[in-house]
Amino acid sequence: VLEGMNEDDLISKRSKAKHALLYSMALDKNYIDLQSDSIIAPAVAYYRNHGSADEKLLTNYYRGRIAMNAGNYEDAISYFVLAERQLYDYSDKIIAGRLFKAQTRVYQYCYDGKGMTKAAERAAELYLSEQDTAKFINSQYDVVAGYLMQTDTTKAMENLDVLKTFWHKMNEKQKSLYYSSSLLLNQSKG
Repeated sequence: VLEGMNEDDLISKRSKAKHALLYSMALDKNYIDLQSDSIIAPAVAYYRNHGSADEKLLTNYYRGRIAMNAGNYEDAISYFVLAERQLYDYSDKIIAGRLFKAQTRVYQYCYDGKGMTKAAERAAELYLSEQDTAKFINSQYDVVAGYLMQTDTTKAMENLDVLKTFWHKMNEKQKSLYYSSSLLLNQSKG
């Protein structure tokens, strides 16, 4: 539907911004990884000075995702930080968790274990508060990986132990990751 809309029919800057944001979101949700901000640009221009906290957060989140897709991690984290500033007025903790999950990936790509751990802990906390166990478990594994990146095996093991209490809610992939993480930690102790 969004692709079929004639942009010339969108008269106001507000409607062009909303279309740009929704279209960028739809592409991302359909695994179409944009690497240029040309589609989201009207939303960026408009929501810089207008719109709700939700619209500003989402615009900067998807702008950051586009930068990530392009391999521009410095810009991506800058946009995620801009998005994070809107969290005080934003109530959707799942979207907030996704924002910190995206930050986790950027820090992972940049080999910043401390940044990765901090972002992953925030994502895990938000997912757990919303009782989204699957997302919590995945973010908790990111916490373990962040501590491993910092070579802090004690903290990594403590966080892996947290996951043990969610064993009955894990899928096969998550259980496999638990075993491989546990083996890695036990080898590093020896």
